[in-house]
Amino acid sequence: IIENNRATNNVQFWIFDDKGKIIPLFYPPVIAPKNNLPEPKITLIPLSDCNMLVLDATNSTDPDGDELSFKWFFHDGKTAEGGRIIHDFGKPGKYPVKLSVKDNSGYVANTSRLSEVIVINDPPKAIIKCPKKATPKQRLEFDGTGSIDNDGNIVDYIWEMGDGKKTTGETVSHQYSLPGKYLVTLTVKDNSSSFCNKDKTSANIWINVPPVPKLNLEKKIAAINESIKMDADGSIDSDGNIVKYVWDFGDGNTGDGIAVSHKFEKSGKYIVNLKVFDDAELKNSISSEKTIITINEPPVPLANFRKVVAANEVVIFDASNSHDSDGEIVEYLWDLGDGKIKKGEKISHKYENPGTYTVNLKVKDNTSTLNNHSELSSSIRVNYPPVADAGGNRRVNTSDVVFDGSKSYDKDDKIIDYFWDFGDNKSAHGQKVIHTYTYPGKYDVKLSVTDASKTITAVQNNIVEVIVNHPPIADAGRSQVVALNEKVKFNGGFSNDPDGKIVSYKWKVDENVILEGKSVVYQYKEPGTYQVELTVKDNADAEDIHHTTIFVNSPPVPIISPFGRIAPAEKVTFDCNPSYDIDGKIEYAEWNFGDDTPITKGLRVKHCYKEPGRYTLSLTVRDNTNAANNTTTITQMVAVNYPPKPDAGKDIITCNQTILFDGSNSTDGDGDILTYRWDFADDNYGTGIQIVHTYKNPGIYPVVLKVDDGLGLINSKQQTTIRVQVNSPPIAVAEVNRDTVCAGEPLMFDGSKSFDHEKDLLRYLWDFGDGSSSEGSNPVYSYKRGGNYLVRLKVMDDSNMPCNFSLSDILIHVIDAPVADAGENQTVCANTVVHFDGSKSTGGGRPIKSYEWEFGDTERGGGVNPTHVYTKPGLYNVRLTITVQEIGNCENISESEITVNVIAAPTASF
Repeated sequence: IIENNRATNNVQFWIFDDKGKIIPLFYPPVIAPKNNLPEPKITLIPLSDCNMLVLDATNSTDPDGDELSFKWFFHDGKTAEGGRIIHDFGKPGKYPVKLSVKDNSGYVANTSRLSEVIVINDPPKAIIKCPKKATPKQRLEFDGTGSIDNDGNIVDYIWEMGDGKKTTGETVSHQYSLPGKYLVTLTVKDNSSSFCNKDKTSANIWINVPPVPKLNLEKKIAAINESIKMDADGSIDSDGNIVKYVWDFGDGNTGDGIAVSHKFEKSGKYIVNLKVFDDAELKNSISSEKTIITINEPPVPLANFRKVVAANEVVIFDASNSHDSDGEIVEYLWDLGDGKIKKGEKISHKYENPGTYTVNLKVKDNTSTLNNHSELSSSIRVNYPPVADAGGNRRVNTSDVVFDGSKSYDKDDKIIDYFWDFGDNKSAHGQKVIHTYTYPGKYDVKLSVTDASKTITAVQNNIVEVIVNHPPIADAGRSQVVALNEKVKFNGGFSNDPDGKIVSYKWKVDENVILEGKSVVYQYKEPGTYQVELTVKDNADAEDIHHTTIFVNSPPVPIISPFGRIAPAEKVTFDCNPSYDIDGKIEYAEWNFGDDTPITKGLRVKHCYKEPGRYTLSLTVRDNTNAANNTTTITQMVAVNYPPKPDAGKDIITCNQTILFDGSNSTDGDGDILTYRWDFADDNYGTGIQIVHTYKNPGIYPVVLKVDDGLGLINSKQQTTIRVQVNSPPIAVAEVNRDTVCAGEPLMFDGSKSFDHEKDLLRYLWDFGDGSSSEGSNPVYSYKRGGNYLVRLKVMDDSNMPCNFSLSDILIHVIDAPVADAGENQTVCANTVVHFDGSKSTGGGRPIKSYEWEFGDTERGGGVNPTHVYTKPGLYNVRLTITVQEIGNCENISESEITVNVIAAPTASF
């Protein structure tokens, strides 16, 4: 029957007998009267549930006036009957609906069909894009263009602004006059007639109230560097929270926090600005409050008075030049340093005693700040008179007299003039002067000193008595030549005094060495030339000095020319020509070589040491004097080189061609740092105490280690040799008479071509890859199952080393026989199609070339899944024969049989 075809549909029937033959039917033709098909009509009625509709077909008509019945077909396979039904489509979308209208005429052609696509409206989705917060009077944009309608168009945008105002449009702008929180509502409507053609959404907007700051100061006038507390307690935000407090102190510094403290480093008036920030983060989120704070400038004291005065002199102290830049001074207080305190801008005072006094002036301004006062300290000196000191009475021995007034002093000032009256009508100025008296005698000398104070006590005098005397005459004796540590005698008995007697003899025999007495003895510990000074003093304290010379002999200085380490049997020159004598010359030298050989004489000699070791060399030299210290002996160590002892370790037998060579056990009797050179006997060389070398081929190598102590001597280089054997593993060679066989067919394996370079005895181990193994050079083996097998031959020599084996692999392919599978026995009806399945047949690892079927009724077929129709009941034997590719003598054909029971089909009767 052809759907939606208004023409008559033809139906054919065939009736078979029990033998499967078609039975002819005879039916007299009848001309049917014509029937007019009904005319379907669908009316849609929406419901409040957006996904449900009333489907109304009651307006459908039939030209013949027949009674109609209605059946509805929906997209999800559901059906419904009736002229007026309610259907739930579940969700918006486009749905095909079919209406079948059938009349009751009794005619075959009595049904009409009508298909329509019904649209279930998808409501629009209202979406608002707008700020979440703003400030009063700020023009805000509200955007509804993000709203969507999946199956139509949005035609209306209605806005309710939350403050009583309404407007329309995709995008609108609006200003809020007052702060607060407003609910904005957008209603959108699409172009459908559905009850569900609208959507509404809302958004909150916050019109911020600015915060209100409150600035609190601990005090409005303060001192420099005084810590002033400030806080913002009482600051409020009516619709949120204050989240930040920022302070600008007006001096370039800032702070943050609800409470702060600050110190101003300079005086002046500062505008302190407090800014508070609320949590809205808008333009009106910041408010500020300012106040002025005054930082007091302390008064400046200035004192004017004479800085140097005399005792009991009236002094005027004047503070009238003191000033205060931002106020006035209201108090002056003087501490005069002598226990007296006075008040007033200008005062007078006198000091009773000389000395230096600290005068402190304290001034106070008209504020109550911590720095409302300042102090100034100055010193005033009440002059001490100078004290003259002409040096005291004295007796002098020459007419040239030195006068020294340096012991004169002044406690508090500088002496600016020294005036001398020598008592012989002569005078001079100066702290230290020399005056020549024409005649011996007694003189009164006056010294007048003047200080810089310019006071009446600035000049003071001192008078002394000077007697001019004749000095004694000193005689230290003649010059002497002595030996080191020899006792030297000094005699001053030839000294004399013309007008009195000598009462003191002092001998300066050496630096910082003074001896007293007319005759003294001294020993010199160091050689050299010494000037001896004799000072004699008479009974008038007059002195005279005389010098003599003492020569103390210096011993010779032996020096051996440098020489290095030497080798045994090497003839070496020893030279002492650099030896010297500072006050003469070297006339003789002798050598003791410390090896029991005779002493050798001469400045330059040759000697040969026979054995390595350490020897003490002794050199003695003599100068050209007969003094006890005319010879000197020195010793020096002679190093006769020990040859190094190389040690390359023990002989090496290894499997590895990469070998670590170690010469660290090599030694040197002298402790010298050795260098190492290796000859690996394969035309390769290396250096270093330890070295790794890789041999390209196994073999036996005589490795030579040469060590060198670096001194370049004839015994500096030594060598040793070790034997290195790098073992070669045997070479495994596995062979088989053929690599592809049938299951169960024997294979002959052969390992006899394996060999070993060292001609060791070999052992042959076979692993056949299926869990079986064998030993011997020529095993025979057969596989029971088909597959690919990896056969491995392991050949081992008798060296018992880790590298005493090698492997060789062969891949063997074993072929299985094919297995045919015709499937299960079947029971079927006659004249029905029977399906056969040979897909479970296997080719034993080979592709199946053909499937041949014998159906048991003389019919044949081919292929994996043939079909066949049995026309007669009965029991049939079906045979499947498969053929695979021929390989060698392996089986390539397999058969399988099943039974098909065919029973008679039922007979239709009318």
